[in-house]
Amino acid sequence: MDKIQDYLNNEYQKEYEDTIVLDAEELSLMNPKTAFDIEGFEYSEIYQKIKAIRAKIILLQDDIAHCKVAINSNATPIHTKRELKNNIKENNFAIAFLENELRTLTAELEQKYGHNDGRTR
Repeated sequence: MDKIQDYLNNEYQKEYEDTIVLDAEELSLMNPKTAFDIEGFEYSEIYQKIKAIRAKIILLQDDIAHCKVAINSNATPIHTKRELKNNIKENNFAIAFLENELRTLTAELEQKYGHNDGRTR
């Protein structure tokens, strides 16, 4: 049994409580996956990756902002400021890498499903 059918079986069991006694094969016969289910599941996987990348970028940007605040503080020792500047450089590199990955996934969504921003209509 594949993960799409497992998902469909679980959702079907949530909707119909009397199906709890059925095994996976019986459930898949009652609620078989369709081409629409496969397409929706693939879209959802790509979109979840996009959401995760956007969340990582936001965290890195927040870290950069905190580093800049600490760098501008007179209370921060000079050796710590150097470490914070290196941290900013590393975060900027990671953001650039993630943005490239984001562009790739967004282009894949656009190519497959006609969406250009990774969001549902």
